[in-house]
Amino acid sequence: ETFPRNIQINWCAPAEAWTIMADSIQIHQVLMNLSVNARDAMPNGGSLQLRAENVRLSESDCSLHAKARPGPYVVLSVGDTGVGIPKEHLPRIFDPFFTTKEVGKGTGLGLSTVHGIVSNHGGFVILESEVGRGTTFRIYLPALTGSDTAAAEPVRATTPRGNNELILVVDDEEFLRSIVRERLEIAGYFVEEAANGNEALAMLDNGGSYGVLLTDIRMPVM
Repeated sequence: ETFPRNIQINWCAPAEAWTIMADSIQIHQVLMNLSVNARDAMPNGGSLQLRAENVRLSESDCSLHAKARPGPYVVLSVGDTGVGIPKEHLPRIFDPFFTTKEVGKGTGLGLSTVHGIVSNHGGFVILESEVGRGTTFRIYLPALTGSDTAAAEPVRATTPRGNNELILVVDDEEFLRSIVRERLEIAGYFVEEAANGNEALAMLDNGGSYGVLLTDIRMPVM
């Protein structure tokens, strides 16, 4: 919903995709972070490809990555036709706070978060990029098979609901505040908004009693 219309989104996922044991919220965050990066890499439009596929790695395939092991994986791919990543930046691409974006347009935490989540799920990331041609991230997540899959099927994640706690959301982008507010209110919370750090401090100084402060990192004013 936040993507410009000059970006075409294509996706492909097999009906027989294997099962993985994962936190769905965190996997959603991985896909969103990579998709937003792809969007930013295509300022003049392009194509965003999202794909899931079943892959079984052999012993010889394990040279792909130090964490690769033989066995079944579900591979989630996010590819773009954007500007690409220069070779000199590739070794640092997952480092926290490393970013090539302009000040105020990126924190350098998106890919670091992706790497952390995937690693915590026992997976790994393969990156392919060519300047002027685009970038593809492939997320390898271990798949469950046989009895493991059967045992995992009954498990259903539930989202805890709020009990009218008050949350202060601070972000200079109004559309992001509105989305966050809507989701939190649906989940049972009260929400107040501030557009920058100064506004947030003023609300706190005026006696605002908040259970949680949810804030952007880099914003204008403060």
